[in-house]
Amino acid sequence: MIRTVLRESWYRFRATLRRRWAGYLTLVVLIGLVGGVALAAVAGARRTQSSYPTYLASTHPSDLGMFTEFDPITHTGYSARIDQAVARVPHVERSYVVVGFDGTLQVLGHGTGVGAPGQAPAAFEGSPDGGYSSSDTVTVVRGRMADPARVDELVMSSGAAAAYGLHIGSTLPVAFFTTAQANTPGFTGYPQHAPHMIVHFKLVGIIESTHRSSRTTPPRWGTNWR
Repeated sequence: MIRTVLRESWYRFRATLRRRWAGYLTLVVLIGLVGGVALAAVAGARRTQSSYPTYLASTHPSDLGMFTEFDPITHTGYSARIDQAVARVPHVERSYVVVGFDGTLQVLGHGTGVGAPGQAPAAFEGSPDGGYSSSDTVTVVRGRMADPARVDELVMSSGAAAAYGLHIGSTLPVAFFTTAQANTPGFTGYPQHAPHMIVHFKLVGIIESTHRSSRTTPPRWGTNWR
């Protein structure tokens, strides 16, 4: 049956080719165009699907984050010895240190409803050895990265900037308190208690990071440390 159908189809094609060659040509062109569009759509979808894994790999993401010191519990503060010991653990390919503050800082003058230090929704973080610049690299979407030689520059996530109504060039005054001050009974922060220091940070960049999802964690700030 198949041979018969093929034989008759081939005979009809040869017999009508001279009269219908334009129609056949149009049909071939249409099939080629539709097939080309379909293949281009598939290729575009594949590039879109692989774009985020490619971008993520370019940031040199870490597999694990951990607290080595947490002052309210460990009462040790930063310890280079402990961090160096973590870096020497077998199968650790690379590590970096992040020093963070939240319970001892207070944003001033931005009307966000933030109370005493420790109630702030954002954390102030910096890395002395490549965090967010060579590992878990952040992406600058506006402005630039903070200058390592300047301790009064910072970059923020877009969520943090929106929460505080800031833009590139804005100044953010932040009061820093000592741990002893923050642990004092009845401590409420500025202005009732004088801060250890007040730094007026200039926002120089808006960043996005793959290290923490903005959907599940508070806004983050970042700066460089000397």
